[in-house]
Amino acid sequence: MVYLSLTKVYEGDEDVPNLSEIRDPRAWEKWRKSGALGRLSGLPRPNDIDTNRHFWDAFGNVEKEISARWIVRLCQSFGSWRSFTQEDLQLFYVVNGMNEQFWFNGLDDPNLGLVVGRQDGRLRVTERFVLACFRSSPAKEKI
Repeated sequence: MVYLSLTKVYEGDEDVPNLSEIRDPRAWEKWRKSGALGRLSGLPRPNDIDTNRHFWDAFGNVEKEISARWIVRLCQSFGSWRSFTQEDLQLFYVVNGMNEQFWFNGLDDPNLGLVVGRQDGRLRVTERFVLACFRSSPAKEKI
């Protein structure tokens, strides 16, 4: 299992804590301030995010939010937040019925720190990306 932070990728098998306690905004803020986001076990997993719903207000515009859903779906197919290539994403996009080029729509802007490139050319999502997606569209069993 791969866990991410804003600055580096972590690997581990720690369990994600019970996320049902953070459905309330006050509980979320308490959890966030607790430092759990900095621990490996504090990051929601791909299947903790509902990709059947739109990620309203996660990234400030519909195009970015649609692209984010595809990236989360790809990571759900991996079962983790592992790194991926542009080719992995494009193939996943086409295999799932899309007939065009996948566009990041700005999610890969280095100034945003959401989807970042690694030195080996692979891409990865950051903790910021994961949490924005989760807060916008948690899986029902996780709220």
